[in-house]
Amino acid sequence: MSRDSLGTASILRPLSSRARVAQGGVLKRPGVSRVQEFKVTLSEKHIDLKALRELCFSGIPFEGGIRALCWKILLNYLPLDQTVWDSFLTKQREVYSQFLKEMIIQPGIAKANLGLNREDVTMEDHPLNPNPDSRWNNYFKDNEVLLQIDKDVRRLYPDMAFFQRATDYPCQLILDPQNDYETLRRRVEQTTLKAQTVNRNRSGVTNVSSPGKSLNLYPSNEYEVLPNGSEAHWEVVERILFIYAKLNPGIAYVQGMNEIVGPIYYTFATDPNDEWKEHAEADTFFCFTNLMSENRDNFIKSLDDSQCGITFKMESVYSMLKDRDMELYLKLQEQNIKPQYFTFRWLTLLLSQEFLLPDVIRIWDSLFSDQDRFHFLILVCCAMLVLIRDQLLAGDFTINMRLLQYDLKFKLSVVKFAEQNSGEAAARHFSVDSKRVREWRKNKSELQHLSEEDSKRARLRGGGRKNEELELQVCEWIHSMRARHLRVSRKMIRKKAKEIHATVSDSADVDVFAASAGWLDKFLQRNNLSVRRRTTVAQKDARHFTGKLVSFVTFTTRLIEKRKIQVKNIIAMDETAVWFDMVASTTVDTRGARSVPLKTTGHEKSHFTVVLAADGTKLKPYVVFKGSVREVKAMQTISGVVVASSKNGWMNEDLTADWLRKVVGKLNFGPRLLAWDSYRCHISAATKAELKRGYNVTMAVIAGGCTKYIQAPDVMWNQPFKAILHESYDNWMAGVSDKEYTTGGNMRAPARRLLVAWVLKAWDQLDAALVKNSFKVCGLTVAADGSEDHLIHCFKEGEPCASGRELLSQARQGEVVEIGEGEEEEGDDEEEFKLDYPITDVHTILAKAKELQDHS
Repeated sequence: MSRDSLGTASILRPLSSRARVAQGGVLKRPGVSRVQEFKVTLSEKHIDLKALRELCFSGIPFEGGIRALCWKILLNYLPLDQTVWDSFLTKQREVYSQFLKEMIIQPGIAKANLGLNREDVTMEDHPLNPNPDSRWNNYFKDNEVLLQIDKDVRRLYPDMAFFQRATDYPCQLILDPQNDYETLRRRVEQTTLKAQTVNRNRSGVTNVSSPGKSLNLYPSNEYEVLPNGSEAHWEVVERILFIYAKLNPGIAYVQGMNEIVGPIYYTFATDPNDEWKEHAEADTFFCFTNLMSENRDNFIKSLDDSQCGITFKMESVYSMLKDRDMELYLKLQEQNIKPQYFTFRWLTLLLSQEFLLPDVIRIWDSLFSDQDRFHFLILVCCAMLVLIRDQLLAGDFTINMRLLQYDLKFKLSVVKFAEQNSGEAAARHFSVDSKRVREWRKNKSELQHLSEEDSKRARLRGGGRKNEELELQVCEWIHSMRARHLRVSRKMIRKKAKEIHATVSDSADVDVFAASAGWLDKFLQRNNLSVRRRTTVAQKDARHFTGKLVSFVTFTTRLIEKRKIQVKNIIAMDETAVWFDMVASTTVDTRGARSVPLKTTGHEKSHFTVVLAADGTKLKPYVVFKGSVREVKAMQTISGVVVASSKNGWMNEDLTADWLRKVVGKLNFGPRLLAWDSYRCHISAATKAELKRGYNVTMAVIAGGCTKYIQAPDVMWNQPFKAILHESYDNWMAGVSDKEYTTGGNMRAPARRLLVAWVLKAWDQLDAALVKNSFKVCGLTVAADGSEDHLIHCFKEGEPCASGRELLSQARQGEVVEIGEGEEEEGDDEEEFKLDYPITDVHTILAKAKELQDHS
C-alpha cells in the first residue's frame, strides 16, 4: 500500500519548517493558517509529538481528515515514524481481519454445524452441557454479552441519523453471501425469544402462559436493521465491542463503553479521505483498545477502592477543588454532596454523556493531546464545578443536586410521563435529553427500589426529619414546575405543602399543619426563593452566549469567503408577532390619578405574524393571519406584500416553503446565505428539502438565546418597525374613520386589510440605511481580516458580551478552533452538526481547566 493510497500525501504536503518559540511552543507564522500549521507538523518524516500536542490542545480542524489522523497518533496507534505507516497499517488491518474470522465467522460456522450429527449432540457436546470447555456453553455466555452490547449500540446518539445509516464500506468478510454462517445480527434475532410465564399450583399442576403482548426486545421500529448486503454504522460498533469483549474476558463489556467508542468511530468514519474511511472499523478498534488500556480500571468493580480505581479518581476531583476553591469545597461538604453523585459518569465516560457530540469531540481534542490525559480530565471536571460556583454557593442541597444531576423523584416522574405519552414527549416536557429518558426507563425497577428505600426513611418518626422531608419535597416540586416554565404561586405552594405533609407525617398530626402565610414566608427565605416577575426566555447571563456568538460570526465569515457570496446575496430574516390591539404600556395623565385606563377593542390577545427580510434592500413583507381564508384570498391582489393564513396565525413548514418561493425566489445566479433563527420550521427536514430545489441558498442558523445579540431584525429592525405600527394604531383609535362596530355598539378590531396597509407603511418608512447597516452591526458583512470587528454591537465595550471581541480576534488568527472548522459536508445531519452550536461553551471549560493546570 503506497503512501498516496493511505491518503497522507493529499493532506501532508511538505512545507517549510516551523519557527519555534524560545519556550518550545509552536510560533504561528504570519499568513499561515491553522490548517497549514497542522500540515507542516504532520508532513515531517518523524513527527514531533510535543509540537503536535501543543497544536491539538487548542482544537483540531476537521478539514482533510486532520482530526482523524491526529487522534490515531495521540492514541498511540500510528507510530511517529511515517516511513513505517504503510507496513504497520497493513499488518494491523490483517490482524483485525483475523479477529473477525476467529471470533465471528468461525464460531458462526461452528454453530451452524453443531448438532448436524446425532453423535455430536449425544456424546460430544450438546446445548445443556455444563462443561466450561463446551462450545455451546461458551456460545451462550457470548450471547449474554452480545445482547447487552446490541441494546446499547442501537441507542447510540439517537438524535443523529448517522449511526442508523448504512455504511459506505460494509465488511465484506461478514456479508459475503457465499459464507453460510450465523452473523451477530442473526444471533441477536434468534436469541430474543418470546417470554412465557410458568406457574405451579399447590397441587403440582404446571401452567405455561404467554403474556397478552409478545415481549419484543425493541418495540420501536426506529432501529430496524438494514436489508441483507448492507449494514448500519451501529452494527460496525457492535462488532468492535464484541471482539473487544472476547479478547478481554477479564472486563468483557460494561455498559457505557459504547459511549466511548462512538465518537472515535464517528470521527474515523466521516474522514473525507476514502482510503482512511474504508478502514474505520479496524482503526477504531485499535484506538479504542489503546484508550481502554488507560481507562479500563474505571470499569473493574474490584478495583474501585484501590489507588487506580474510580473511587480514588472521584475523590481527586474534590481534592483538587479543595486546593483551588476552598469556599466551594466546604459548601458541597456542608450539604453532604458527595463526588460519587455526579463525577462517576463524568470520569468513566469521559464526559461523553454531558455534552452534544460536537462538544465531546472538541473536549477530546484537548484530552487526547495532554500527556497525562486522565489527570487533565479531573481538571476539566473541577473546572466545570468552578465555573458554576456562584449558583452552587447560592443554592441549597436540592438546587445543587439538580444542577449536578437529576434526583430519583424527578427521574421517576419523567419515566411515568414517558410511559403515558412517549419518550420524546417526556424529553420535551421536562427539558431533558431523550437519551437520558431512555436510560431511566430501562432502569425503572432499580429507580423504584431506591425510591422505596428513601420513602421508608422519610417516614421515620421525629419532627425534625418530617419538616426537613416536607421542605425538600416542596422545593423539588417548585423546581420541577419552574424547569417546565410553569407558574408557581404562594397559594399553590401552601396547598402542595399540605398534600405532602399528609404523606410524611403521622396521621394524628395531619390536621395540625396549616401551611400558614407566616410559614410560607420563612420557607421562601430559608430556601432562597421569592416571588418574581416574568422575564423573557433569553434572560440568562450574557456570558453564557459569548462563545456561541463568536462561533456564528466566524462560521458565516468563512462560509461567505469560501463560497464567494456577495454582500447583496446575504439575506437576514425573522418573524415577529403583532397584536390586533397594539396597546402601549404608558400614557400621559394627571399626576396621582388612581386609575389610568386605556381603551382597546378587546383583542389584545389576538395576533398575526409579520415576516421581515432583507438582503441589503428590503424584501416584500410576508403577513400570516389566523384562519380567514376567504379574506386572505381577497388580499392577494395587494402589491408589495404576500398575505397568507394558517390555523394558529404562526409560520409553519408549508408557509416557510411558500415564503421561500414568493419572497426569496430562485432567479439568482450566485450563491446566497440565509441567516435566521432556530425556529422549528426553519430547520425541519421539509424546509431543508425545499432549499435544495434550486434556490442556491445555504442557511446559517442562529443558536437559541442568541437572537437578541446577533440577529439583524431582532437587534435593529423590529423595534422601530413596531413603533411605526403603534403610531398608526394610536392614530386610528383617536380618529373616527375606518372603524366598524358590532350590533351591541362595541368597536371591532382593526380590519385585516387595514393591518396589512399599516405593515406596508411601517416597512416602507423604516430607514433603509438602518437595514443595510444592521448586517455589519450583527457581523454578517464585516471584513474577514477583523478590521471591522469593532462594528459588531454585542462585542463593543460595555456590552454584556464584550469579551467576545478578544475571542473573535483569536479565532481570526486561527488560535482557537471552533466547532465545524473546515467542515463543508453534504447532507442534512452534517449541516445540523455544523450549525447547531453548543449549549455549553466548552472553550470556556477547557480554558479554565488549562488555567487550573498552569497553577498546579
